[in-house]
Amino acid sequence: MTQRTYKHGDMLNLSDAAKLFAQRDMRSGDNLRTAEGRARAKIKYDAKNGKLPNDKDKGFLIEEFVGWAKSLTNMGDGWEAKFNGLPSVRRFFFNIDCPAPTLETSIVILPGTLEKANELIRQLQAKLDASEEENAKLRRADEARKAISKTNSNSAKRKRNL
Repeated sequence: MTQRTYKHGDMLNLSDAAKLFAQRDMRSGDNLRTAEGRARAKIKYDAKNGKLPNDKDKGFLIEEFVGWAKSLTNMGDGWEAKFNGLPSVRRFFFNIDCPAPTLETSIVILPGTLEKANELIRQLQAKLDASEEENAKLRRADEARKAISKTNSNSAKRKRNL
């Protein structure tokens, strides 16, 4: 079987993506067809749920597909190395500034095209707007709770006439 060489900007259809993934995920007793079926199901599921970026007409950009495949953490030791030699996105690691200190790190995968970058910006802005709205709602509820608590505390301290 000859290995196809990929270059930056190549697009994979579902069949090619499943074959590329399956060749690296062969398990004991598997034939290529079984591995491709398992890979196709995983790819479809993650694409449907937004974990794997895809263009419905063209398929998967090779860099984004390889970045997604390398990010799968449940595939065992040495999994990421199985995709070495294929075009990959650059991943940047940074700490997120949070009110409480954490050790969490995020991975940013840069979009392959300007249109995808703009779409990602729109999605992130919508998430930010929704988060800010939720935050304001929670702050108002907290202020109301504090006011009720203060009223109750003052009532409890008040001298009673018996």
